[in-house]
Amino acid sequence: MKKLLIILFLSLSYTSYSQNPVEQFLKDWLGVRYVFGGETKKGIDCSALVQKFYKNIYNIDIPRVCWKMWDESIRVTDDLKPGDILFFKSNISPSGWHAGVYLGNDMFLHAANRKENVKISCLNEIGRA
Repeated sequence: MKKLLIILFLSLSYTSYSQNPVEQFLKDWLGVRYVFGGETKKGIDCSALVQKFYKNIYNIDIPRVCWKMWDESIRVTDDLKPGDILFFKSNISPSGWHAGVYLGNDMFLHAANRKENVKISCLNEIGRA
């Protein structure tokens, strides 16, 4: 399935993902249909979801596509913090990339795929078939 490639980006922290802005973002986006190239609640892909998260939560504009996010990021290899962007190599994605936002406690938000849509997953699920 997907394999964790590396973890990165700005380490902008918030106390818990249950705080109001993040909680509201999750309520608004969880379950939204995955559509490659999508940017709306009618359908969204992983990079657009990450981009919207950063704009809504931190008021930061980041690139629209994974490879550009990757190019503009700072790599970290441990000590994940809520808000860090996770990048994955994906054989399923048309672009070969996948991204999500780390929420804390080994959980991350992402627009998974056409079968699972926008969801929260656990890092230990990565690599399962």
